[in-house]
Amino acid sequence: MYFPFWFLETILKSCTTVINCFIDEVLFIITVLSHVFFFFSNLFAQ
Repeated sequence: MYFPFWFLETILKSCTTVINCFIDEVLFIITVLSHVFFFFSNLFAQ
C-alpha cells in the first residue's frame, strides 16, 4: 500500500505555519497590552 508522504508533509507544513501565526498573534497582543499598561501607569503616576 502506497502512503502519500506529500500529504503528510503538507499537513505538517500547514500546522507549523498555523502555530507560527498563532505565536505571532500572541506576541503582538502581549506587546500591545504592555504598551497600553505602561502608558496608563505613566499617566496615573503623574
